[in-house]
Amino acid sequence: MMPRREFEIAVPAAQYERAKEMLGIQIEMGEENLPSAEEIRAAMELQGEDETPTDEVAQGGWDPANWYPEDATVEVWSRLDSDVAFNKGWMIELALKENRVLSRADVREDGTRSLFVRPEDESRAREIVREIVEGAPPE
Repeated sequence: MMPRREFEIAVPAAQYERAKEMLGIQIEMGEENLPSAEEIRAAMELQGEDETPTDEVAQGGWDPANWYPEDATVEVWSRLDSDVAFNKGWMIELALKENRVLSRADVREDGTRSLFVRPEDESRAREIVREIVEGAPPE
């Protein structure tokens, strides 16, 4: 196999316009005039892990650097620690963070790994956990 520098994104024809809009790319179906590398990079650029918009923090929103882990008192997931539980717990922690739900992990003496969230985030957190554990789409 030879590595390729370019990439392709395939979407169903019915979703083509939505995909273009999401990526910020202005091309027509079947058009050979593809976007430049700079346009593609700009469309695909993600916000850095620790880059929180300052206006959002100022409005009392998401600020992962300014919270007290002891405020996370609601247990939303717990499993006896094993490789599978560790990986699933890690995945849940990342999903919570991606969805701006502050959480903390705790491993008990018996090896049980638990995830806790703040009471105000319980409903969202439980839905995220359900989606991951059951492999179910959002309701």
